[in-house]
Amino acid sequence: MGISLGAYWTMKLSSIDRRVKLAIGISTPALYQEQWNKLPRHYWSYFQQHFGTRDFPSTKIIAEQMTLAGVMEKIECPVLLIHGKRDKISHPDAMEIFSELVKASLTIKVYDNCGHGCFEEYDDLLPYVLNWCQDRL
Repeated sequence: MGISLGAYWTMKLSSIDRRVKLAIGISTPALYQEQWNKLPRHYWSYFQQHFGTRDFPSTKIIAEQMTLAGVMEKIECPVLLIHGKRDKISHPDAMEIFSELVKASLTIKVYDNCGHGCFEEYDDLLPYVLNWCQDRL
């Protein structure tokens, strides 16, 4: 299970390691070219610090290598994707992309009043995730 970039790594790992029995992503970024281009400029300073790059062009080069293209369709375990409709970082249109690509059992839960990370709904989200896991293990 991961949130945001952690959800990206969750999906990457789930696509290559068959020991993973469930994959849960909260605010999973689609990470396709068009998604990177939609990010507000101030997020790039975070990525620059995270990647240890010196400027925007070198940061963008590394960031664009992070993609879930060719990944989601390789996941064999059940997948739960949780997203907030008001998310400005991992755009909700990613759910449409993922629903077309995921071949495994896929559950999508969208919170209308949530932003990135769905922190506004953790009182509902955490029991939902635990029940979802229990039903599949």
